[in-house]
Amino acid sequence: MKAIYSQQLFFGKHQLELRLAGTLVIEKEDDCPLKHTIFKDYDNTTDTNSLTLSLDSLRAIGALSSWRALHLDVLPRHDHIIFLTKFDLLSPNGASSTQGMGFVGKMCDKSESISVVEDIGALTTAAIASHELGHSLGAYHDGEIDKTCSSRGNFLMAPSASTATSGKLFENGFKLSECSLKFIEKFMETIESACLTAKAVSPGKRDMRRSPFTQGKHRKLWPGEQFGATRQCQIAFAPHYGDCLNKQYKNLSPDPCRRLWCKNRMENRFAPCETKSYLPLMDGTECGLGKWCLRGNCIKNEFYDPDQECQDLNENYCRERYTPAQMKIYCVRKSFAEICCKQCKKYNHYLIEKYRNAEKRFRKQKIPPRNIFQKPIENLGIKDISLNSTDIDY
Repeated sequence: MKAIYSQQLFFGKHQLELRLAGTLVIEKEDDCPLKHTIFKDYDNTTDTNSLTLSLDSLRAIGALSSWRALHLDVLPRHDHIIFLTKFDLLSPNGASSTQGMGFVGKMCDKSESISVVEDIGALTTAAIASHELGHSLGAYHDGEIDKTCSSRGNFLMAPSASTATSGKLFENGFKLSECSLKFIEKFMETIESACLTAKAVSPGKRDMRRSPFTQGKHRKLWPGEQFGATRQCQIAFAPHYGDCLNKQYKNLSPDPCRRLWCKNRMENRFAPCETKSYLPLMDGTECGLGKWCLRGNCIKNEFYDPDQECQDLNENYCRERYTPAQMKIYCVRKSFAEICCKQCKKYNHYLIEKYRNAEKRFRKQKIPPRNIFQKPIENLGIKDISLNSTDIDY
């Protein structure tokens, strides 16, 4: 979401900065803000196989509003709440194609600055959440109020997302149309947007609260640099999924960054790879030597330096086993940075000069560090499948 809105300029020069105030993961039924909305119809049900786990999106927002009012004193200071759920969201008329719901122009309204988003997985969920955030900022669907912007343009605020992977239609999915920009700028000029003009915290004070391992000059990492293709597949599908290694699938799209193909590791080796109607790779995902994905295009990585390139001794272990937060801590240790040189380079640039030749030393000595060399998952063969084009309604 931050990457999507960071490229938008409002009033020709201003950017909208998104900051995460906090997260709450619901693991127990009693803690769920929507427990009375979701579970009351299932209390006396014994046949769980026949359940359709659906949720009325408007009822969900109402329940969230009540929950927020009760817990406002313990919640971190915030302007907007996004509720992510795996339940199938329904529109007011019962349509299952709805993927999100939010109120227009209610960003600073404490009772209605809420959106509910169906967790489709990976970048798709981020696009839906960005769409609902646009509603809260005053933007309507393209083609509804201002007819000069057609819904067929497939911009971020289009009423439904196209599954096209070629041309402008795909690239527009990460942008706001001119009409959406005007709606948001108009909203920002009203008193209803007062919460967005709060005094910003100076960069110096923000630096003081950072981890000591990320002090000094550094650039912000793209999501794809922190979560590789395998991790994105696990987020989009399930923990037993991984990146599809069959190039035939990736060649189905004009650019390999425009559709993520995943393999179910619990199925046999001839089972086909899977994807979803709209599932591009995250920005920053490596798509070739010295290349990465940005807005669905595999382009040159401007930060790639072949002279300073180093390799991980076990790529699967270093890339997929630990979270970005854990990597920032572990990479400070010399022994770990030597093993996971390439991944640690993303988090602690000042360590690389010292440890970038570690790979040669390890290979020369032929001494594997402890249990680092886990057997990688074998390349599984897959067969061709066809993909039907469908639309996603917001």
